[in-house]
Amino acid sequence: MKITHVTTRVLRTPADNPLVVGLPAPTDTREFVTLELGTDQGLVGVGLTFFGGALTAALKVAVDTLAGLVVGDDPTQTEAIAAKLRRAAGSSGPGGIFTLALSAIDTACWDIRGKALGQSVCALLGGLRDRVPTYASGALMRPHPVDYLAKAGPRLRDMGFRQMKMQCGSEPSVAASIERVRVMQVERFRPHRSPVVHMRPDGCPNRFDLLHRKARVLQNCIDDRGCLVGVIDT
Repeated sequence: MKITHVTTRVLRTPADNPLVVGLPAPTDTREFVTLELGTDQGLVGVGLTFFGGALTAALKVAVDTLAGLVVGDDPTQTEAIAAKLRRAAGSSGPGGIFTLALSAIDTACWDIRGKALGQSVCALLGGLRDRVPTYASGALMRPHPVDYLAKAGPRLRDMGFRQMKMQCGSEPSVAASIERVRVMQVERFRPHRSPVVHMRPDGCPNRFDLLHRKARVLQNCIDDRGCLVGVIDT
């Protein structure tokens, strides 16, 4: 099997989130770069990547350029394709736009591989379980006011979520960051004997030095208050 052609698009979707309740709906959109890898056997693999903001066009060019390099290659050889593209990227990776573009190509190749064998990618990777835990993401964003956070925690818990991700750590002051954590204390919305709820502070790093300092303060605050925390997502 060989890759014969590449198609990329920019897909725009509404930026709303069904987990956000009681706040005005956003009017902006989210932009994704989609990739279709066609093959000489008629199979098409689909990949997707996301950067956001004004660099979406640059990401599309990166996906186009890298995907063009694998035309003629066997898409089922996923590791060989990834290694080839890493070599082609030179000093531009790992990380950044290169890795975002590579992820779309890698996903599309795995999609072709699964379709060729009639199996899901989950099965190809071992199929350890048929169910996975989820966490509420995007419902506790930085622009959301503190009083909204205080109400959102119990609501998300009642929807069945046992893990929630909350943006914090880049507020104007450490005190403001601590306040966002304080209103999300587990004890404030976990009834007696109910399952444990894990909070996952999301740093969304812009300045690692500042966020590292605030993360340490927040971790100490959480420990002192007895709040149960999983990991610091970045």
